[in-house]
Amino acid sequence: MIRFRELGLICALLAALSAVSAPIEADKCLMVGDSERNPLGYRVGDELKFTVDLKYTGAPYDTGDYEVIWKRSGDDGIVRIGKLKMEQLPYTWTDKFTRPGFIRYRAELHKKGGKMLRAGKRGIVFDGSAGADVRTLEPSPEPADFDAFWAEQRARLAKVPLKFTMNEVRTLNGGKAKAYAVQVACAGARPVTGYLYMPVDKSRKYPARVRFFGWSKDPAAAQKIFRGADLSEIQFSINAHGYELNQTIEYYKKFFASVSSNGHDYAFDPVQNSDRLTAYFNGMALRVMRALEFVKTLPEWNGRDLIVSGGSQAGLQSLWAAGLDKDVTAVEVFKPWCCDLAGHAKALRMRSIFAPSYTPALDYYDGAFHAKRIKCPVNIKIAGLGDFVCPPSGMMSMFNNLQVPAKIRFYQGEGHGGSLSTPGNPPHYDLSNGK
Repeated sequence: MIRFRELGLICALLAALSAVSAPIEADKCLMVGDSERNPLGYRVGDELKFTVDLKYTGAPYDTGDYEVIWKRSGDDGIVRIGKLKMEQLPYTWTDKFTRPGFIRYRAELHKKGGKMLRAGKRGIVFDGSAGADVRTLEPSPEPADFDAFWAEQRARLAKVPLKFTMNEVRTLNGGKAKAYAVQVACAGARPVTGYLYMPVDKSRKYPARVRFFGWSKDPAAAQKIFRGADLSEIQFSINAHGYELNQTIEYYKKFFASVSSNGHDYAFDPVQNSDRLTAYFNGMALRVMRALEFVKTLPEWNGRDLIVSGGSQAGLQSLWAAGLDKDVTAVEVFKPWCCDLAGHAKALRMRSIFAPSYTPALDYYDGAFHAKRIKCPVNIKIAGLGDFVCPPSGMMSMFNNLQVPAKIRFYQGEGHGGSLSTPGNPPHYDLSNGK
């Protein structure tokens, strides 16, 4: 016969066992990691110690039900993969830098023998890196006729009169600013189209900012026309494509289908990219130049301050803008795309996981080569040591090619879409070129 006291102990034991065998709470998991030293401060020949761990704030779980799948890759071409038991965390890799560049570590939490765990859309993953002699990284040699080609493009643009339409579509900020739908004639297949935000107060002149947008085919995003208005400046926000403004979702679906070719999304067609004039980036760059020309005609502009800004594809466009127009006075970007596109093909560096396949024609659009021609300060506000859409070696090749005062901030564990490991507070590391 079981006594009440014994029954209580059995129930407590069963409850404890049940708690231990409960599934892990993915929304209370974070994979974190970093190098033992500043990840930008190593030299070739240095030993690298890089540690990854799981930060978990949920209820107990059966560690035998889970595992960590990891991969080590690098600009040195070395790839290793492996698995870790949960009891092995925190885990430290010991490595060595054999050439300038970055070593990458990716660690994913998996159900044992199964898929990576997710908390909603967020994977339980760490992706980060550390680099050696990062200030020595340079892009591949640029085309000998780089400047001549862009002089030809400016001449093409000059043949098209700077005609525009500017229609008021909304008042903002309690009537203190107005938004205008703008279309500007341009060389190439399509005009510049975008929204101009202008303070109503005419008693002063204003700085001007041209803002660009990242890579997207989302038809709903294409309809988002109002991005706010800063009453201290003029803002001209242009899309990359020159499509019509404020259309239906169906219109934008058809538009993006129309600019895809040979089974590839826009800007990714290797046939188009085999020729610098047929590359999709050509029309995009012409619209960048024409947008700046338009803003400089506005009587409300102070004639002095001209800022360009944006991230990813928009960061690339900002580098084009400042490299091609000497009137730009500041570049404020994050994670600029397509820097050192030839890095994998010519230097065997880690390739971007989302970028057009390299062709020599794309050298004319490489952000690293345009960076060399910028004449104003550059602030790269965010770069990711876990961003392999815009790999760290490409960021550093572009940064090292800048001939003007510049700074860059790298975040550990920061992917292209944001921090994968410590949302809101990832470790960061700053560099300045001291110019």
